[in-house]
Amino acid sequence: MASDLAAGRRGVGARLAAHAVAGAGFLLLAVVISWPLARHLTTAVPGDGPGDNLTFLWNFWWMRHALASNAAGIFQTSFLFYPFGTSLALDTFTPLEAFIGATLLAPLSIITAQNVVLLASLALNGFCTYLLAWHVTKHRAASLVAGLVFAASPYIAAHLHGHFNLTSAWPLPLFALMWLRLVERPSVARAALAGLVLAATAYTDYYYVVYLGVFVLCALGVRWLDVSWSRQQARDAATIVDWALGLTTAIFVVTAVLIAVTGGRTFHVGSIVISATHGLNVRTAAWVTGLAWLWRRWRLVARVRVAASAVPGTDLPWIAIAAVTSVVAALPLLAGAWHVWTNGDYTTQAYRRRSAPGGVDLASLVAGNPFHPVWGAVVRQMYAAMHMDVVESIAWMGVAVVIALVVTRATWLRRADALVWRVVAVVFFIWALGPSLTIGGLNTGFYLPAALVRFVPIVDNARMPGRAMVMVYLAAAVLLAVGMTSVWTRRRGSMAVVGALVLLDFLPAPFPLYTPDRPAIYATLAALPAGAVLDVPLGVRDGFGEIGALDPRTLYYQTLHGRPMVGGFVARLPATLLPRLERSPFLSVLLRLSAGEVVEPELLDASRSTANAFLARFGIRYVVVNTTTASADLQQYVTSLPVVELETSGERRLYVVRSDR
Repeated sequence: MASDLAAGRRGVGARLAAHAVAGAGFLLLAVVISWPLARHLTTAVPGDGPGDNLTFLWNFWWMRHALASNAAGIFQTSFLFYPFGTSLALDTFTPLEAFIGATLLAPLSIITAQNVVLLASLALNGFCTYLLAWHVTKHRAASLVAGLVFAASPYIAAHLHGHFNLTSAWPLPLFALMWLRLVERPSVARAALAGLVLAATAYTDYYYVVYLGVFVLCALGVRWLDVSWSRQQARDAATIVDWALGLTTAIFVVTAVLIAVTGGRTFHVGSIVISATHGLNVRTAAWVTGLAWLWRRWRLVARVRVAASAVPGTDLPWIAIAAVTSVVAALPLLAGAWHVWTNGDYTTQAYRRRSAPGGVDLASLVAGNPFHPVWGAVVRQMYAAMHMDVVESIAWMGVAVVIALVVTRATWLRRADALVWRVVAVVFFIWALGPSLTIGGLNTGFYLPAALVRFVPIVDNARMPGRAMVMVYLAAAVLLAVGMTSVWTRRRGSMAVVGALVLLDFLPAPFPLYTPDRPAIYATLAALPAGAVLDVPLGVRDGFGEIGALDPRTLYYQTLHGRPMVGGFVARLPATLLPRLERSPFLSVLLRLSAGEVVEPELLDASRSTANAFLARFGIRYVVVNTTTASADLQQYVTSLPVVELETSGERRLYVVRSDR
């Protein structure tokens, strides 16, 4: 008995040691795929220039400030959009990462802390996927390849250019692992762990919480339902309806082609004007009639039954424990979201039928890796030619991954434990395609289920459909591990070749880095008496758009001077904020001038007459003007206010609001 226990301990120790080595390998991979970030850990952040990347530095600073100053709450701040403030509950605030940066990494600068967290997240992306694949396959080499596929995927590389919240994708495979462990051997501890991971996801990114919700629905559907498909052969002789549908489809197709070739034209039928210059409606009509003809000739019928092994009554209590645990752990965030909702500040973008964000273009499946050091530039030119977004439309799976999946398809198509990953891959890929099928930049007019997402509460704020590809990469990684484990059980060399080819294909070119500057004028501002600051040009921006003109660098500069600022950025502006800005003659005119608009003289006079009272009431004592980006009219307006120039440094000029106004 003692020898068996000792052998068991040695076995567990060996596995833990092997996992530790794998973790170290994924940390090295994180350094490689983000290179040369590790060389500039203390001075730069990934990105082509100032943008969303600086908002994450602000996150780290605000968390430190809120914790150190005993602020009323970390999810509410008056330091942005002063004096009105804003909630951060629906922002890309990344509170989990920011909290680590404010506690464990407190001795480091916010730039260094952000970069350390980034590298750790990149490593965890691979390591958690490796653990998930290991749980499914118990094959180390296959699991390492799975971790490599997910961690080095072009999706991660695309969002490392500034969407740092989306590069922290490790909660997705970690929750999937916790879920599989829970359904295989239910217990209170395992349910609680799944709930804690879900809460950690909520503290990381909104999209990923939504994706995990859909993942659970897919998993429960596979677990509880038995779906089968059958085809009903149509009658041999086509009816007149079949002929009519076929002829109508042909007419629509020919018309669509003619419009595409000639540019179409506008017709006048009496007083009615018929525009046939775009062809989208014609293409949609062709799909409708064509699919109706196809269904009549080749009918697919789905049969859905409750699976014989389904045990909803047994599963639901464990799911409830996980849900309650996640709610309790995420209560501060949920309380902030509830405050937003009850105050009428919840907002989501309103779309018209043709204005919803597009998804993945099918051409991106074959276009290649746009970030590759050798052919990436050519691929990006192809993206530009087809009007494809290189960040939000990325779907390149890699030649080695696709070939390996095809070679091993008999296994992952047959194994019962791979069914959930096949369903996840299909569901999320259809979601990623967006509201309509696009090929080579052409909207085919074939509408997809994602067109309905904007009508689903909560899900509607996960508005960029292409980001659902992250779950497709995860599913593909697990399916690849499953397939390789069965087909190449003892051929680790074959798996090593696949891994090497994946790395060669996915490896991005050296990442562009941006080094934030530290203008001396902000050191002067930091030493002055208390008071809020107004940056000119003034901008207010969220994920839907911008009014005025926001310089994203002002968010980083706030971390230098530490004062409330009038403008700013959050992912979702409170619904009541813009009306407040519009009701202020001073701010509304300032925003219009910042946007380069011509403002009527009477509005300028009205704005100046209220400026004194506004500045005094809210304690806005300092104005910083960027003389390079501010127009002459805007600078003239500022100097007409009760301000005194204090210092000029480079392109910036610092004014102090007169106290004798």
